[in-house]
Amino acid sequence: MLDIKLVRDNKEKIRKATEAKGFDGKLVELTLKADEKRRKLLNKVEQLRAKRNKLTKSDISKGRELKKELKIEEEKLGVVEKEFETLMLKIPNPSAADVKVGPPEANEILKHVGKPKNFAFEVKDHLEIGQLTDTIDIERGAKVSQSGFYYIKNDGAFLEFALVQYALNKLAKMGFVPVITPNVVKEKNMVGCGFQARSDKERQIYHLEGEDLDLIATAEITLVGQHTDETIEAKDLPKKYVGYSYCYRTEAGSYGKDVRGILRVHEFRKVEMVNFSRLKREYGEIWEFPIGW
Repeated sequence: MLDIKLVRDNKEKIRKATEAKGFDGKLVELTLKADEKRRKLLNKVEQLRAKRNKLTKSDISKGRELKKELKIEEEKLGVVEKEFETLMLKIPNPSAADVKVGPPEANEILKHVGKPKNFAFEVKDHLEIGQLTDTIDIERGAKVSQSGFYYIKNDGAFLEFALVQYALNKLAKMGFVPVITPNVVKEKNMVGCGFQARSDKERQIYHLEGEDLDLIATAEITLVGQHTDETIEAKDLPKKYVGYSYCYRTEAGSYGKDVRGILRVHEFRKVEMVNFSRLKREYGEIWEFPIGW
């Protein structure tokens, strides 16, 4: 969630940044109006509390009046604060200044590395190869669960574990702490890590009915969430974690349509890196690590 002071002081920039990500820029104006209403009510509540605290034991009648009025205003404040928080969560973080705005087809190729190979035979995709080698089985996955679930078998299972082990070993040597995380989190951790859906299209999280728990979509959520309500001293930075977890995504709506194989699925395993570091070194910290392992 953005700092409301940032939104107040940079209304137009935040509005443009919100629209650049495909969201309604009116959210910013609605949020600022809710903020103004919230602050007025908060000021009124604080004034009533101050008056109540100045009363003496002999001001019984006045005390009852203030208590009744304070209760009404506190209830109003609670409703407005909830509305304000809901709106704030819908405003996305602005992209970096050098990120270009446009649809996927407007993406630019910045660099070519190597040349695409020309094969003398018809190239098969990962699903065809998986079926030929009996390493991927999406038909039985759909039969046992539903579409979007699958089996990894035989050498495919050994290969996945080998890749996970390779990544963990590689990153452990670079100072990352290996972690196997929980696969469920409380709602506040999901939201606190920025996975609050801002539209129906984004609503990709499985919720456990009757529980304050969601299935995670990435270990990033649980790796960051382990430090909820903690203050990390600058001297203890950076804190580097590499997590392994199961990941769950509903892939609702257009997400996942017309994608063959196991590229868009409801359940998968993944290695995730999280690095808590000082903001000044944001890009330096990211690019310290080799991309091509």
